[in-house]
Amino acid sequence: MPTRRKIIQLYAALLYNAQLKGFVTGDIYTGPLKNLCVPGLNCYSCPGAIGACPLGALQNALAASGTRAPWYVLGILLLFGLTFGRTVCGWLCPMGLIQELLYKTPTKKMKKSPVTRALSYLKYIILLLFVLYIPLSYAAKRIPVPGFCKYICPAGTLEGAIALMLNPNSARKLPTPGILFISKLLILVLLLSGCIFIYRIFCRFLCPLGAIYGLFSKLSLLGVRVDAGHCVNCGRCTMHCKMDVLRVGDHECIQCGECTQVCHKDAIHWYLGNKCLSLGKEFSLDKACAEAVADCMTSNSMIPAVPNRQSIRNRNHNPRRFTCRLFAIAMLITVMFCVNKPFNKDKSSVAHSKDSAAEADSAVESRPDTLLGASQDTAGQDPAQGDANAETGPEVGMKCPGFQVPLYSGTSGEYVSLSDYRDKPVVINLWATWCGSCIKELPDFEKLWIKYQDQIGMIAIDTDPGSGDAKSYISRQGFTMPMGYDDGRIAYALGNIRILPQTVILDRSGRIVYNKADSVTLEELETLIKPLIDTVSAEDHKPDSASPIAESGESSVSVYNNAPSTMNHTAGILNQPDGESSLPSPNNNTTVSHSDYLLKVTDENGTGIENVKLQVCDDTTCRLYTTDTDGTASFDLPPYAWEIHVLAVPDGYEKPADTFLLNPKGGELSIALASAPTAHSTSGN
Repeated sequence: MPTRRKIIQLYAALLYNAQLKGFVTGDIYTGPLKNLCVPGLNCYSCPGAIGACPLGALQNALAASGTRAPWYVLGILLLFGLTFGRTVCGWLCPMGLIQELLYKTPTKKMKKSPVTRALSYLKYIILLLFVLYIPLSYAAKRIPVPGFCKYICPAGTLEGAIALMLNPNSARKLPTPGILFISKLLILVLLLSGCIFIYRIFCRFLCPLGAIYGLFSKLSLLGVRVDAGHCVNCGRCTMHCKMDVLRVGDHECIQCGECTQVCHKDAIHWYLGNKCLSLGKEFSLDKACAEAVADCMTSNSMIPAVPNRQSIRNRNHNPRRFTCRLFAIAMLITVMFCVNKPFNKDKSSVAHSKDSAAEADSAVESRPDTLLGASQDTAGQDPAQGDANAETGPEVGMKCPGFQVPLYSGTSGEYVSLSDYRDKPVVINLWATWCGSCIKELPDFEKLWIKYQDQIGMIAIDTDPGSGDAKSYISRQGFTMPMGYDDGRIAYALGNIRILPQTVILDRSGRIVYNKADSVTLEELETLIKPLIDTVSAEDHKPDSASPIAESGESSVSVYNNAPSTMNHTAGILNQPDGESSLPSPNNNTTVSHSDYLLKVTDENGTGIENVKLQVCDDTTCRLYTTDTDGTASFDLPPYAWEIHVLAVPDGYEKPADTFLLNPKGGELSIALASAPTAHSTSGN
């Protein structure tokens, strides 16, 4: 029986990871089978994985539960639980196979005890905290965080992160390991080391998927059961079992079936529903002889009829078993052929993982200084030289492949093309609604767009438009930057990086100066883009005698988007106490639940201006407002130093470039718009 079980465990591991070419190329399978969940714990980001992990899918479904109910994943887990229960753990889980192989290392083993029995309930705590509570709590903030995948999962670290990092084709595209990845790597090392001394340490104490399946132990169709009529309660089954079981088939039983080998009363059998299966003790010649002798003594016969080896072989290898084995082998070969056939680049899509969103968070915290050097090294060069013969590709220094994407923010049929930003630096962001790091950094890209929208091009591309309602998310956040969607072909053209978010920055000639799968901040984006903007300004926007100048008597002159404007406004935090340098966060404890803000937009004479489009932002959220007929807009928001951006103004007024801050304690802020320069003001003397 153990030999048969090991073969099935190995078969399941091969079937889950049938894309063998992924271990060579570093590509992750993203075909139609990836929409299905496999029963066991197997990382979605493993280069060979052809299916999704049910635990990772559950966390991401819960993280998106604010927009849709996770019925599909719950139904899949219910199906697996009612059909197999923890038989999945004993027979169909690759992590279980790895642990059992490590346990075979010859060394002293730790025996089970009341302490290990108590520790077995730890996995239920992990289920409640990391699989349920963390994703649901962050879902309320519109930030997907799969807690177990991000902070603990050893399968994600071993099969996903390490497997990709060891492959030279993908290692150069992955983020630099940070604190979270190092902590997960330490957890993996401790667990693998513990497997040598403790049988299935992860399954017994930490695996939340086993905790879920354990809830179905008494309901599952397939499993081992005790025949009460033959059982004498000798306790040999539980004493022999290495798991922390109190009885055969309880929530800690992984249904390995080894107890069927030690029951001398033959009281434990495999059942499928109410039908007893002939999968009990292995039939051997010694057992056959012993049974024949016992039958002879019972019948008082002098010559026992001992079966020969050929009859035993026929009994063990009946046609039904042979047919099942042949079918299993044929299915494995078919699946491997389908997912490993020659790769078609024209029809391929980006390989990105909902579990690997957590890997992106855990694999990166700090970025090497060389990443900023890419833009600095190329910014000083003449981008117009040598580009005609530049190679097209995703690497730094290559020409970016051309593309166009349909826009979420526009009407049907509207597109944005890379060629629309000719002679401008371009920022490309690849994201998805399930990617927590993407959601966190999108407001920074919006702020960059607001500040430099006439000096740069920007495209934010949703690489998984089917995973969530991105259009409603964009509407809620009030994003104004161009945001489109793609099935993954663009991501493949930009390097086929399987970790999101990914940021690509081009100089004004279309040459890639930065391409990395990593989170970036606004400060880092500005550090990367400013040298490119300065190059454009130096080449194309040199001041001359025809440049407009401020008229005499004006108190200030401001330049925004390379156009002069005269402005007279009161910017800053209203009634900010002297010496106060820190700004409160919406998450900080405060005695005020909300503050009332009043913003008034006027002309130079103090008259209110209506229909001014305003955007109010914190670190993660932006809201859109429009001034009323008297030029005012009121806000009832949590206390925070909210940033005010003027997005659009009526004709005849100049849009200010400054960012305005609201006093966290509430109050009134007034912004005076300058009149737009008239045609005669640009004529030189």
